[in-house]
Amino acid sequence: MKRILITPQVQAIADEYYDEIIAKEKQKTISKLTQRISEIQNSIPQSPNWKLYVKYLKKIIKHYDELIVLHPRFFKYYWMRYFFFLKDTDLDSESWKAGTKQKFHEMVVSAMGYKTVRSEIIAPYIQRLNIRVCVNCNSDYVLSTEKRVRLSTGKYGVEIKGRFQLDHFWAKSKYPFLSISFFNLQPSCGFCNLWKKDKIGKFNLYTDFYQKINPFLFVLDKKALLTYLLKSNSKLLHVELHSKERGLRENHEEIFCIDDIYKLLNDEAEEIIWKAKIYSNSFIGQLQNWFKNKFTNNSEKDLFRFIFGFYPGLEDVHKRPLTKMKQDIAKQLKLV
Repeated sequence: MKRILITPQVQAIADEYYDEIIAKEKQKTISKLTQRISEIQNSIPQSPNWKLYVKYLKKIIKHYDELIVLHPRFFKYYWMRYFFFLKDTDLDSESWKAGTKQKFHEMVVSAMGYKTVRSEIIAPYIQRLNIRVCVNCNSDYVLSTEKRVRLSTGKYGVEIKGRFQLDHFWAKSKYPFLSISFFNLQPSCGFCNLWKKDKIGKFNLYTDFYQKINPFLFVLDKKALLTYLLKSNSKLLHVELHSKERGLRENHEEIFCIDDIYKLLNDEAEEIIWKAKIYSNSFIGQLQNWFKNKFTNNSEKDLFRFIFGFYPGLEDVHKRPLTKMKQDIAKQLKLV
C-alpha cells in the first residue's frame, strides 16, 4: 500500500535481475518462441489470425531485452506501438494452433519462463527490496525463506524461495509480453492475487515521483471513535481507507475488499487508542530514558518499535503486516 521510488539503488537491483534473466532464460525463450512461430505457420488448418500471432511472437523476440526491465511509464507505449493489434479474444483463444487446448496468452507466458522466474529467480530480488508483506493489503506476510543446499559444484550455497504470489500490475492474461517484466511483478498474498485475477488495478508498486509513494491513508471514523470511547467495544470502531488520487480508493476497495479485511482487525486499532490514552509525553520520555541503553547501537528505531509496537518510518511499511494502518492511526490520535 506504499509505492517504491525507482532510485538508482532499485534500478540496480532490476538490472541484476535483467542480467540473470538474459543469462538463464533468454536463449530458451527465443528457442521456444521460434518453435511456436514455426508451429503456427505449419498448422493445418491455419488460424484465420495466424499472421497476427506470428507477428506478436516476433515482436517479443525483437524487444525481449527491453521488456525484461521495461519502465512502468513505457508499458502503455510499448503495448500501443508493438502489441495492440492482437485483441483480448485472440489472446484468450486456443485457435492459434490446430489441436491445442492451450490459450495463446498461456503459451506466451509459459514460453517466456514465468514459472521459472516465479519459483527460482524473483525471490532474492524481492527480499533485497525489503518487501515482507502484501503490497496490496498490507495485512499478510509475503516472505522469502533461505535454505542451505548442496550445489552442482559440490559446494554449499543458500537457496532463497518465495512464500508469496506475484500480482501482475498489467495482467499476464491480457499483456503476456510483460509477464516477466521486473516492474510489473508485485508481491502479493494469495487472497489478493485471487481476488484481482484479470481486473484492472490502479495501484502500481513503482513510481518515479516521491510525492506519489504514499497514496493511501487509514483513518479512524470520528463518530465511531466517540461511540467506542463511551462503550469500550472494539467492534464499534471503523477504520476507513482514504486516497487523494482520483478513483484509487474505490478501485482498490472493489478489487481487494480492504474494508472487509480491516473490519476484522479492530482490536489492532484499539491497542493504538489505548496507548494514545495512556502514553503521555512525559511517560514516553521516561520509557525512552529507561530503555535507551538496552538496544544494540542505541537504535532509536528499535526503541520506538519496543514502546509503540510498530515500525516508525514510511520506508518500513513493507516490513510487517498492518504497519501502514498503525502508523496512520497513531498520527491521527497524535500518539506520534
